[in-house]
Amino acid sequence: FMDWIMPDMDGLETMLRIKKEKKIKQMPKFIMISGHDTSKIQERSKEESIEFKILAKPITPSTLYKTILQACGKELAFLEEDKNSQTPTEAIHLLSGAYMLLAEDNLQNQEIALEFLTRVNIKVDVVENGKEALEMLQKRCYDGVLMDCQMPIMDGYEATSEIRKLSNCKNMPIIAMTANALKGDKEKCLAFGMDDYIAKPIDVTNFYKKLLKWIKPKNPDTSTPMRALDALVGLDECEIKGLDIKGALLRMANNERLFLNQLHRFVESEQGFYQRSLDFYDAENSAAIVREVHTLKGLLGNIGATEIAKDAQVLEEALSENKITSEDMEQIKELDTKLQELLEEIQNALVKLDQKFGDTMQKSEVSLSKEKISELFEELCVLYNDLDSSAVEKTYLLIESLKLLEPKIDSQELLVNVNHFDFEKAMQSLENIKEKFEKSEA
Repeated sequence: FMDWIMPDMDGLETMLRIKKEKKIKQMPKFIMISGHDTSKIQERSKEESIEFKILAKPITPSTLYKTILQACGKELAFLEEDKNSQTPTEAIHLLSGAYMLLAEDNLQNQEIALEFLTRVNIKVDVVENGKEALEMLQKRCYDGVLMDCQMPIMDGYEATSEIRKLSNCKNMPIIAMTANALKGDKEKCLAFGMDDYIAKPIDVTNFYKKLLKWIKPKNPDTSTPMRALDALVGLDECEIKGLDIKGALLRMANNERLFLNQLHRFVESEQGFYQRSLDFYDAENSAAIVREVHTLKGLLGNIGATEIAKDAQVLEEALSENKITSEDMEQIKELDTKLQELLEEIQNALVKLDQKFGDTMQKSEVSLSKEKISELFEELCVLYNDLDSSAVEKTYLLIESLKLLEPKIDSQELLVNVNHFDFEKAMQSLENIKEKFEKSEA
């Protein structure tokens, strides 16, 4: 094992000298340890004809084991995945107990990231721009940050530059999340101080792969994380014109409830796409228009609307943040026409899908007893007060159980508030529901 950055003589130079030493009859296998970009030493190693494997920091038991096997020329034995949750077993064991900050201004992307994080028992705080992220990091200590690049007030690039100035955050993992797929985007993330990046639409396998590479919990938790409420209704067999449902579900680990939520959020948020763009145009805010198109592109990718997402990307690349012209607005209007057609298709499909999902839930055995529901009311009160993101999943469990036991209790308001992560209003809704539930018990 050889560290790359060392005083007097670095790791690569040391290996070269060992290789040239005639007294060494059997050359050992080399493993280079590094927390930096290793592209330069890899190029030099080819020039010097020296072979070694790279072990990236932070080191985990899994990456150490795999690198040793690779260095010795052995076959890798991959850990099996949990077929029910489709969450890598490795992620659950190595990430459980981590504490992360999620900086993301879009609700849909927040929901996907939170779903994947809480699934492996990671505690999360959520902020909506870089300025809020910077403020949180001055008050709390995290195991890592997921940083959206395009955010209002302060974007992810500027925020990362400022975060790296904090004494407690110089080596903290910062992973970018970006819908950009343009040449040089990865290099830009690294140049601003980010350690890696996750492309949008977020793919569950790549998401956990990046977390396993960078996140090492300071306070590991071996307790079993709460499973998501997955009622299978066969959405992968459904068809909605313009959507690659199978592809979208695959990226979401076949979480059908998450996919349905994404469709609902998409319809709710993107009906006003053109009007928002028009308002920004009247206000001469070109940067905000580009951000609208960028956000739309990412959301289209989330739900599998690949063709319109490509149109949005072409438009984004053609727009200039300095000046949006009337011709640009015509292009945005054309994109919105396609968008409205897609929204109509989704709305028509959701009427049937929501009914199918509800019927399946009623046939399942996931509901809680009345005693457990009473306990869950108390638990949710604490979680809402603590702004704990794990409240989202447990709220879903409460709502679905109430549908079966007390179908007359309307929980729609609670659902909306929780989906918007407005825990203050969710608390009020919860108290109203709890009062009705207790009356029905009397």
